[in-house]
Amino acid sequence: MDLISIIVPVYNVAPYLQKCLDSILAQTYTNLEIICVDDGSTDTSGAIVDAYAKIDARVRVIHQMNGGLSDARNIGVGVATGAYIGFVDSDDYIAPQMYETLYNFATQNDLDVAMCCAYDVCDGKVCGGTKNFAPIVTESPEEMIRLLFLPHRNGAQIGVWIKLFRRSVAGNVSFRVGKAYEDVFYVLDCIERTRRFGWICNAFYYYVQRAGSITHLPRFKPAILDVVEGYEENYARIAQHWPGAMDAARHRLAWSYLVCLNRIADCADWRERRAEMETVRGKARARLGEFMASPGVTLKMKIMLLLVALDLDLYFAVKKLYKRLKERKHTTCTPPLY
Repeated sequence: MDLISIIVPVYNVAPYLQKCLDSILAQTYTNLEIICVDDGSTDTSGAIVDAYAKIDARVRVIHQMNGGLSDARNIGVGVATGAYIGFVDSDDYIAPQMYETLYNFATQNDLDVAMCCAYDVCDGKVCGGTKNFAPIVTESPEEMIRLLFLPHRNGAQIGVWIKLFRRSVAGNVSFRVGKAYEDVFYVLDCIERTRRFGWICNAFYYYVQRAGSITHLPRFKPAILDVVEGYEENYARIAQHWPGAMDAARHRLAWSYLVCLNRIADCADWRERRAEMETVRGKARARLGEFMASPGVTLKMKIMLLLVALDLDLYFAVKKLYKRLKERKHTTCTPPLY
């Protein structure tokens, strides 16, 4: 059995941390190295991980000054000794069989990256998750991009936390320090180094959406705009190296404009951020014809983009009405970024 290193960045997550660590320690695959990087926590998170290290020798703790999620992940990867590397965010949790299943899938199919599906957890309610489809294995970078960027079967393909990486992939790629939506900047670097990629339908990861994350900011921060920067960068890179995947690139770029506008509108001070919204709107309008002609952009997204191009206030009014009508039918989780 190969050693699997699991990187857990930790920053002020005391209410969630024990559930996260307990779920990792309960894995049916036991040959684990659990690297907790305490990124300058000011609550009791640091003491919690230290306590776990005392009761289970598989837990390693690194305490450092706050450098952000990307820096903490990079530090963890830098000291990892496992043949495979996984990532679990410290406010999330995982099913007991996650790493055993991913490891078996990876080794049986000689995969560099093995991926599963995820559940969303909103206010304690679990939704989304497993879809029925046969295991997918591919050696085509363009197919990998289509699988990760297009809305296939389950919505959380970009995130690193549903993947098990061979060390030759994750050990040679760094997360972009200082950027939010770090997985968006990371994904194509991984694809460049991935010879064989596989995806199974099982949902093993529980993605907890909580206040205080970049997707639930009370006030505007420039980091919200990083999602657009990341997907614009990906668009240009795909156009240069993998043109057969351009419809997937267009889908994600169009989606990033809409997500960014929605994130800004959810901030309490959104009325003061008209300039930022108009900048994003201008980007969407400049590519409107391309988006309208792309089969990768869904009909719903095309309608939303048309509304954005016509008038932002009209777009938000229609979106608000749609949300109210949807809430009357049933309560749903807000889809995660990835």
